[in-house]
Amino acid sequence: MKPLSRGRGFAAGTTDSGPLLPPVARLMLSLLLLLVILPDASLILASDPSVPHAHKGKQDPFSPGDPNVSLDSKALSILSSGQPFQTTIHVPGSTSGRGLVVQEVHAPPDAVWDRILDFNHYADMVPRTFECKNYDEQKHKATKRDPLEQTIYTKFKVGLPLIPKMSFYVKHLYYPTLSSLTWTLDYSKKSDFDDSVGYWYVVPHPDRLGWSRVYYSIAVSMFDWVPKTVVNFMSTKALTDATGWVKKFSEEKWKSDPRRTAIEALGEGNGGRANNSKSGRRGLFSRIGGKNKDSARSNVDADGSPSLLDDTCDSFIGTYTPQSVDVNKPSKLLTVKATCIRIGLIMTVSSLLVYNISLCLDRYAQN
Repeated sequence: MKPLSRGRGFAAGTTDSGPLLPPVARLMLSLLLLLVILPDASLILASDPSVPHAHKGKQDPFSPGDPNVSLDSKALSILSSGQPFQTTIHVPGSTSGRGLVVQEVHAPPDAVWDRILDFNHYADMVPRTFECKNYDEQKHKATKRDPLEQTIYTKFKVGLPLIPKMSFYVKHLYYPTLSSLTWTLDYSKKSDFDDSVGYWYVVPHPDRLGWSRVYYSIAVSMFDWVPKTVVNFMSTKALTDATGWVKKFSEEKWKSDPRRTAIEALGEGNGGRANNSKSGRRGLFSRIGGKNKDSARSNVDADGSPSLLDDTCDSFIGTYTPQSVDVNKPSKLLTVKATCIRIGLIMTVSSLLVYNISLCLDRYAQN
């Protein structure tokens, strides 16, 4: 995948601006329309695990591995400030691009993967996710030709406040040696999404010890009855929301990890930076387990002694054991927050309707 352009603003799609309604107003009115025309969600939302999906895939699936995204000084400045960087990547065989987000996370890759792969607890972490459960898992013996190690099948239920929730079934493919997770719909089951494909790529930060650089991309297509404004909103928000929750919960978990103090102490002894290519540390896009031309010097410090930094860090990071998440905590705060959001949404839609009616009356009076 090759980058088409750089920049902070990627939109999954565009809509034609009307003469009276700004984009936010169109989104609100689209949601209101859904409330009116979908009093019984079962009339249209008919996901069914007992029947196959209508097709075997319309979106081109992602390939695992390095996305080959070039990060210039502007991108690195955005990332170092803690913000996500958005760009567009080329899809082989297509003239269009897909949005991709890059985020730096203060946690090593194994801690990040622990959060990404914890699908059974997504409802506690991921915005607009109301249900998420694995229904099948398969282990594979990875080979050089086929590095796939695990297939995970997961049911999701997602949505926005005040509109019917959508259920869909996902097939995840996990490639640890390629630092990647890709997914498509499970086409053996009928989903409320027309199609969905996505991609995670997580590597050690090239300069900051105990940090990761996370790449995420997704493509979603909905059925024709869903307003395009809602599709664009959900697709665009999905990019930054995904890296946002991964950053939050990975860093929270890393704060309580007993390895952190030792690794940060080692980092301070190295100026707060991971070793560069001369010391044998992996670069951003290096193949896992690969060696560079200076590998013979990778375990030797400037004074000729063995490098404790490399050995100790590799030892720490290689012995990480995922911890369980307590899902029995009360969620009263989340309920109150959701109620406030719904009330605010209704008030906003009402205000916009009154405002646009007044504009129409003014134009009528002028004519």
